[in-house]
Amino acid sequence: MKSLTIFIATLVVTLILNGPIQSYADPQLDTLVSIATQAQNNLNISISQIPNVPNEIVSLYDQGSNETDALTKAVNAQDIVSAKQHFLSAMNFFKITNDKINSLNATGINDQKHTDIIKLQSEITRLAKFDETLQSIAITNHMDFNFTQSDQLIQKAKQDLDAGKVDEASKLIVSVNQFLNDAHDSLTKVAKQRTSDRAKDFTSKTNQ
Repeated sequence: MKSLTIFIATLVVTLILNGPIQSYADPQLDTLVSIATQAQNNLNISISQIPNVPNEIVSLYDQGSNETDALTKAVNAQDIVSAKQHFLSAMNFFKITNDKINSLNATGINDQKHTDIIKLQSEITRLAKFDETLQSIAITNHMDFNFTQSDQLIQKAKQDLDAGKVDEASKLIVSVNQFLNDAHDSLTKVAKQRTSDRAKDFTSKTNQ
């Protein structure tokens, strides 16, 4: 939105700068001040929302602000030539500042996505090992439990993560985790029931 604002402002200014120049108090010059100030304020808001702002962005913004101050003074003095020069300089600094902020935001998003992928990969590895452990327990103890669903979900989560589909992979991981927890509970109940049955059988034989 702010990039669009700066683009529109530049378009308006092109029309103004190519228009006729008046020697008396020119409302067109006041418009230049208004546009530059608006761009300055928008960028100030954007910068205030960035943690650890790079010095380059601060420097570019400050230079644009200085040019805006010089623009205001030139307009007050009705120095049309200087006003236009300071305006163009201010807008140039602000445009570069805006581009740097957009680039920084894109980098931040990519870094966060990379961090999320690493965490999800670790979680998938943990769940795969848990799945193998439960299957081993079921086989060793001759427990009839179908792990086809968890195997398929884990495989699909890996594929989605490799494709960069973080949200989809996250949802699948939640499903796998729930399935394996349910499987663990089921196997535990079977084990307890078998223990109870053996105890009853032993007691029954002892009392005979």
